[in-house]
Amino acid sequence: MVSAAGPRSAGAQEGPRAPAAFHDGQGAPQGDGGHVGAAPAPAVQAAAPAADAAAAQSAAGGVAALPSASVGLTYDQALAQYVGDFGRGQILNFVLASLVWIPNAMLILQLVFSMGTPVRDRAWACTDAADAACAAVLASGSPEEGFCALRREQWAWTRPAATLVSQFDLVCRDAWKSQASNSFFFVGYLIGSGLFGQLSDAYGRKICMFGAAVISAVFAAAGTACPNYWGWLAVRALSGVGAAGTALGAYIVATEAIGERWRGAMGIATQIFFIFGEFLLVAAAAAFPTWRGQAFAVAVVNAAALLLWPLIPESGRWLLVQGRKAEALRVLERFARLNGTRPPDRALADMAPAGGGQRLTLGSALRDWHIARRSLVLAYAWMVICMTYYGISFALTSLGGSLAVSFMVSSVAELPSYLFAGWAIDRFGRHNTMGGTMLLGGAACIGCAFMPAGGGQMALASIGKFGVAGAFAIASIYTSELFPTLIRSAVLGAVNQAARVGGIVAPFIALAGSTSNSGLVPFLTFGAACVLGGLLIFTLPETLGAPLPDTMADMGVIASIFTHGTLKKGLKAAAASMFKVRVKLPGRGGSRWSRLAGGGGSGGKAGGGGRSGKQRSVWTEDEVGILEEEGEAAAAREDGEAVIIAAHRPAAEDGSQPGSGGGGGGKGGPAARV
Repeated sequence: MVSAAGPRSAGAQEGPRAPAAFHDGQGAPQGDGGHVGAAPAPAVQAAAPAADAAAAQSAAGGVAALPSASVGLTYDQALAQYVGDFGRGQILNFVLASLVWIPNAMLILQLVFSMGTPVRDRAWACTDAADAACAAVLASGSPEEGFCALRREQWAWTRPAATLVSQFDLVCRDAWKSQASNSFFFVGYLIGSGLFGQLSDAYGRKICMFGAAVISAVFAAAGTACPNYWGWLAVRALSGVGAAGTALGAYIVATEAIGERWRGAMGIATQIFFIFGEFLLVAAAAAFPTWRGQAFAVAVVNAAALLLWPLIPESGRWLLVQGRKAEALRVLERFARLNGTRPPDRALADMAPAGGGQRLTLGSALRDWHIARRSLVLAYAWMVICMTYYGISFALTSLGGSLAVSFMVSSVAELPSYLFAGWAIDRFGRHNTMGGTMLLGGAACIGCAFMPAGGGQMALASIGKFGVAGAFAIASIYTSELFPTLIRSAVLGAVNQAARVGGIVAPFIALAGSTSNSGLVPFLTFGAACVLGGLLIFTLPETLGAPLPDTMADMGVIASIFTHGTLKKGLKAAAASMFKVRVKLPGRGGSRWSRLAGGGGSGGKAGGGGRSGKQRSVWTEDEVGILEEEGEAAAAREDGEAVIIAAHRPAAEDGSQPGSGGGGGGKGGPAARV
């Protein structure tokens, strides 16, 4: 392994040294995103010939050489050039993995029918037929209003085993326990998101997804035999741990196999399977009228998900960054066979860390303040979206009529938002669509807070649900595209934890509205928080058009107003970055793209594409494609500085990559800025 802190060359400028280096899976130590003196920037050498890296080692001035990497294909290259972005093989993988959302939806929403409303539904009777006070409450239009004024001995449940409320007497002074049931489930979900996010990055997507499915099935089944409320509450929290792991695994396994062009739309399409789960829950509630029967049905469907194990492969992208190239190639061969295409005839890139160094983790990546800032903004956005999504439902009174019909209508209402989001993200960009839908949902909630009760308030609440449901659908695909494969699952787990915090507090915010008999407090809270989250999203980078990053070094083209000196360029450049629709990669020719290393030519100094002098972090270069007219001028200003970024460039006919070799004196070959 070549050290990241080699001897400085004469005249080279030394920037601040990075903290303890960590590996991102490319074999190159990573710092905190700042300058790392004259030492090489993180090398992205999947496409650069090893001979060029060796030539860099003999560069004048003693600049430390870039670590050599194998000549090979990245995962996105293998899909684009050989296997196909979204053929029959990936469609089958997508459908099979997304089927896991069906039992997941049933488990999450189980309490909608299991709790029931036995007081309002008059599933009780007076113990003394001559009790006039009890009879008056029972005969009133809203029995729940006077019910708690009755003594416990004045009434009895007619079907005590039908619902959890009647089974455990969750009424009057104990009514809070029904809301606590939802909160405890999300506490378990929060724990599971963090746990399985880390485990999935370390041990694999598939094994963690199915391990979580086992937990879900076991504790869903255990809930059918719970003799008391507290035992059932504990089982419910543990089933939440499993639900988090299955949801996280299902999404990643389904989308990591898909190429760039289809990844966004298909990431949102996973939510349609969640709606199927809602429909199946209605059917289960109709077939099993008691809460224990419904719990049994949910457990059986969750157990049935385990039958998918032999049909779903491990994520080939994860296998590749773990250095398990042979297994990754077998996954690609499987997709190619089903797609009717051919598997790669070139070796895959060696992306495993060299020399046994410390592997990139979420904790080490957060030392880069850009990664930390993005993570914090997304965590807040996820929390607000989840809080508002569930809070709108909690804060509104029942639609009336059949609970099953009301539930079906509310489920179907989410479908237009998913369809709109799937259409918009490939036309207006990921962060524009997510930020815009959050602003729409937040503005509608604020309007709802001040609107008198009636049809107008219901319409605004529906618009608010439309906005946040769309943002929820986009959040997963956008978050996964902002972070490299090595920490993607951990990041998704962390932001899911933040989302569950929103789910935990949402019932209590809604409770504030019910006690004051006004929607002002909950809807104003949801709306203001959602508007702030939408505005913050516009400070994040756009990812549409950028390859899915595998390592930290791939992050160079995922730029925001806080990177690449954008703010120094003025208001026009900042606005172009904030509302950018697509990442523009100059020099993109055909479907091939290569990631260029910084090796100079024979006899030249180490540097990107033959440029001499210091190398800079991926975060400190001028942003590629903010303003197209700046491209050539910026490249001219950067003479003498290497640029290590991911780039879309066609490969040469002889298989070598443009810019990978240079002539004598460090000037040979095209510049690394492309």
